[in-house]
Formats: sequence, structure tokens, C-alpha cells
Amino acid sequence: MIHEHRVLNPATEELVATVPATSAAEVSTAVTRAAQAQRTWAALAPADRARLLRRFAVLVDDHRERLARLEVTEAGHTWATPAGRPPTSGTCSTTRPGEWNG
Repeated sequence: MIHEHRVLNPATEELVATVPATSAAEVSTAVTRAAQAQRTWAALAPADRARLLRRFAVLVDDHRERLARLEVTEAGHTWATPAGRPPTSGTCSTTRPGEWNG
């Protein structure tokens, strides 16, 4: 029985990480919880969702270098490629409810 999955850098075949394997029951539970979370998210007012997304964008910005390095390694990119450059959440829309940035 597989207890973990190995994540390899496809360019170098170096081990990036190991992640626990899950059972069909665990996957089913996760899907059920995700569906419940989506209904909760959908019930939030747009302004509340926007506030939470802006908060998330700050967290991404705070950790963008680490996140970019993980993505580059996991996807097999090199740091010099455009896909390897860390984006900022500033590339995302910061439009507030009722505003248009077009």
C-alpha cells in the first residue's frame, strides 16, 4: 500500500517533497467539505468576499518569493523563465464593489 506520494522536479527528477496518500473515503470527505465551504463563500456579501480576497493577496505578496520558488521547483521551470518570476497580487484586480477598472 502507498502511504505517501513523492513530488519530483520534472526537469531534474530531484525530490521536492513527499505528501501523504489519501483513501477514497478521505477524498470524499474533502469534496463534501469543499462543497460546504463553497456554499458559505457564496452566501457572503460581495464586499466581504472582496475584503477576504484583498487579505489573501497581502499574504501572497508577503510570501511571494517562497511560493514562486516552490512553483518553479515543482513545475520544473528555471528561475530565469517568465513562469519563474514571482508575481505580485498587484497583477490581480483590486476593484472594489461598485467600481470598474476597465
